[in-house]
Amino acid sequence: MKRRRVMRRIVVIGPLGAGKSTLALKISRLLGIPVHHLDWLYWGDSWTPTPPAEWQALLDQIVAGESWIIDGNFTSSLSQRLAAADIVVYLDISPLTSTIRATRRRILHRWRPAPGVPGGSRPMFDAQLFRWIWTFPKRNRLYLLEQLRQPAVAEKTIILRTPRDVRRFLRSLREPDVPVTQGGAGNRQMARRLWRRRR
Repeated sequence: MKRRRVMRRIVVIGPLGAGKSTLALKISRLLGIPVHHLDWLYWGDSWTPTPPAEWQALLDQIVAGESWIIDGNFTSSLSQRLAAADIVVYLDISPLTSTIRATRRRILHRWRPAPGVPGGSRPMFDAQLFRWIWTFPKRNRLYLLEQLRQPAVAEKTIILRTPRDVRRFLRSLREPDVPVTQGGAGNRQMARRLWRRRR
């Protein structure tokens, strides 16, 4: 068990529908740190992407900031964010849970903006979304766990797998005496076990 460390730069990653944007907003409210939703920044109206050079310049500007919360995977720039972060929060959520949450988000936010969704766009809800969710364990999860196993990253990684883990983590932000779930060596061992299980 490990007590809370300094948290001024926080990365939140995980599969689609895991609740990254919702968690990022909750952390932002508790710590008073600005949140940046990568999907919201990258995609314009009707899911139009930002040009590569402009996108990288924006990322550089955000990461250079004194404090921030960034949610979203965007693996091509993940190493930059992991290196700059004080804390990395990985939501290790099952495809079934992600599917349920994505469906609920679509229902709740059918006519109003959802957290992290680009302005002028509704939450994505089609066959491609569900393909991404159900192929995530094989296509992306192993890569993310491999990144989290790196010694410099493992020491500052917190893996949350259940709603209880999330509640405990948020409570640790409100109450300094509450230990953060797993960190450092504990997370290193967890990431190693998860990685081996999926091989």
